[in-house]
Amino acid sequence: MCDINESEYNKMNESEKYNVPIDLISRLLSGEASSSDIASLESWEKESEENRKVLEQYKTLWEKSGKVS
Repeated sequence: MCDINESEYNKMNESEKYNVPIDLISRLLSGEASSSDIASLESWEKESEENRKVLEQYKTLWEKSGKVS
């Protein structure tokens, strides 16, 4: 059973809903991730297909944002 009600759930952002490790992803993409960070992120990514897709979306967004002038 979930401890939050539907209204609270709807207010959560995507990273909270899917337990996305934004801090690890941002360190990875900026080149500041430690080997421990990378191992943790790889483990999270392997937990589900959804996690893999989310990481790919962040990578794509990161790459595209570098092309904006």
